[in-house]
Amino acid sequence: MQKRKSKLKYILIAILVFIAILFLSTFVFVSISYISTPLDIEALSSTSLGIEIYDNTSSSNPISYSSNKKIISTSQLNSYTINAFIAIEDKRFYSHNGYDLKRIVKAGLVNLKSGSKSQGASTITQQLVKNILLNSEKTYSRKFKEILLSIKTEKNFTKEEILNMYLNSIYFGSNAYGIESASNLYFDKSASELTLNESAILAGLIKSPAYYSPINHPDNCFARKNIVLNQMYENGYISKEEYEENINKEVNISFKKNNYDNSYNHQAIIEACNLLNITEKELLRQELKLYTYMDNDLQLIAEKAMMSTNIDADKISLIADNSGKVLAYCGDSYFDLSKMKRNPASTIKPLVVYMPAIANNIVSPLTPILDEKITEGYSPNNAGGHYLGWTSVREALAHSSNVCSVKLLNKVGLDVACEYANKFHLGNISNPTESLALGDIENGVSIINLARAYSILQNNGIDKGLTFISRIEDSDGNILYQDSDYSNKVFEQEDCMLINDMLKTSAQSGTAKRLNELPFEVASKTGTAQIQDKNTDLWNIAYTTEHLVLSWCGDASSKGLEQNYSSSFYPTMINKKILENIYTSHTPKNFELNENIVKVAVDSIEYNNLHNLASAPEDLAEMYKIYDIFKIQNIPEESSTCETPDLQFNVSLTTKGAKIELNYNPIFEYQIFRKTENSSNLIGGYTDVMLDDKVFKYKNVQYYAIATNKYTKEKFTSPTIKLNPEEFLVNILNEHFIKSQQTKTKWYI
Repeated sequence: MQKRKSKLKYILIAILVFIAILFLSTFVFVSISYISTPLDIEALSSTSLGIEIYDNTSSSNPISYSSNKKIISTSQLNSYTINAFIAIEDKRFYSHNGYDLKRIVKAGLVNLKSGSKSQGASTITQQLVKNILLNSEKTYSRKFKEILLSIKTEKNFTKEEILNMYLNSIYFGSNAYGIESASNLYFDKSASELTLNESAILAGLIKSPAYYSPINHPDNCFARKNIVLNQMYENGYISKEEYEENINKEVNISFKKNNYDNSYNHQAIIEACNLLNITEKELLRQELKLYTYMDNDLQLIAEKAMMSTNIDADKISLIADNSGKVLAYCGDSYFDLSKMKRNPASTIKPLVVYMPAIANNIVSPLTPILDEKITEGYSPNNAGGHYLGWTSVREALAHSSNVCSVKLLNKVGLDVACEYANKFHLGNISNPTESLALGDIENGVSIINLARAYSILQNNGIDKGLTFISRIEDSDGNILYQDSDYSNKVFEQEDCMLINDMLKTSAQSGTAKRLNELPFEVASKTGTAQIQDKNTDLWNIAYTTEHLVLSWCGDASSKGLEQNYSSSFYPTMINKKILENIYTSHTPKNFELNENIVKVAVDSIEYNNLHNLASAPEDLAEMYKIYDIFKIQNIPEESSTCETPDLQFNVSLTTKGAKIELNYNPIFEYQIFRKTENSSNLIGGYTDVMLDDKVFKYKNVQYYAIATNKYTKEKFTSPTIKLNPEEFLVNILNEHFIKSQQTKTKWYI
């Protein structure tokens, strides 16, 4: 018994020693970590949020870029404004020392149960530290550092100072940092004038500025606002009357146009964030230098062209050169257009329909195709209800036929079309249907990616990317990123050359024909997307061998434009103005064709009458030839024929006259002759339904046909057919009277 007690005593002592060592080690570790984790007081209290951006001249005078940030003291705010943030974000703010142990334990249990790190349990102090001093990664080491820095922050600043720094640095979406900027943006007033309802909106917004945006998602914003009001009421910050008065009050937004930054600079900021894999907020605090490809002259041209176009719509214009450098970019909208994805509409047709059809030798530009309403299966209408009938693939693309695009997509196959979409950087398309032929992509495409796709066509199958930034430097001049001359062959030259040539037709006589007055070659494609018969997206993409221009007009809210504007007018006219001003001092080179593309003459008679591609014989008259370009491996194999016609000529008597029939061949012209005892007369050229109602003037008559080859003018005469109209009439009369039983007498003439 005594030995057992001694053994238990040693075990207990060992456990206590282990706990003591563990506690001491933890204490030492935390103490060392606390001491070795410096607090950047200057950065924490700084109001600076900006970097330097240079244009393509790399001049010594940069364009300074700062966030939409305005400073206001918390002493100027209403108490309910401050309390709204405390109630929803950190209700024990005034009692903790930088971290809330209860929330940490609760969040830890939730995360442990779910196997994720979704619950952060951050106090206002922690949020301030994370936003300014740390990155946004969700790791336990970062969280531990955040807590240590929060404790130090609480020791160096008062609660009021922490609130002041927090409310002036928190992000409210749409490039608005700080409550004063957010109040100006969403309510067109100072934060000192915010109502209780408006304060609750802003306090609810910071959890997810995109999801709870009062502009883009008012329903989400309204629900979140009510949660904030409920927390304020439960924590005693507002009375029951105030709660009930505001709980159902609508979200009234009175923001000003052009508050959103849709500039070249902002697009460069977004690209820099992607290149460095950091957030915009982190980028702005690093005092970096961004060297861009912006050409100030072209930037002014784009802005002037876009703003001078009288259309009540959101707008974007972009200019890039043929090496993938974005030289100009501007936007005009109530909305943040920077990361917008839209329905590409008919601009997708050359990329995922016509390109694979050409590349896989399914069609050539001259291949005949029937543009008429589809009667079975997916049956889209053409714009305006106009159908071309039998036409060529070239004309179908130039006039943007929806019917022909669907027909070609079915020949190409959805899998192949999606493969090409991926090659053109339009993304992986999930659940594709035949409506893909009209631009129906589930999540849409970005302006930048669509411009890059057409840049690949412009460069005859070479992907050179699309970039705003040439290099990024830190404040000490160290290069963090340097643009390289990226180049990757995606498609064969000749396939892109044929598409470019067809899109030249679009600019000359198709949907983009407003560009045909330009004194140089340009390829172009338009596109119009609709929702419930209202246009939402109007596109024009136009390019020469040197520059690519993209203009978009639309409704960023996707509710639809109030008027039925046309893509062939507004965005096309913007691009026309831009191109006119780019080439005031020189003319771009023409598009080239390589040795694998040849010009071929096709028999126009077989083409127009039989809808067949047949090479014209050498001796065919020019008036009967159609010329177009073909890949060598896809030249028409069939040759037109000039052989003797198969003159299956027949004439029979009917009560209405002599019915004339023959086996028609479009290579020949036909003439029908009537021969009597006294004369031989030309009745006329053959038609599908031909009757000689004068036949009963004659006792005996003969008919024959002459076929003349349209190419060689050689004549061929059919055998003669003899008829006796008198005998025919007698037989008819006798049959009539016999059947009626009126007489048994036969009639004679």
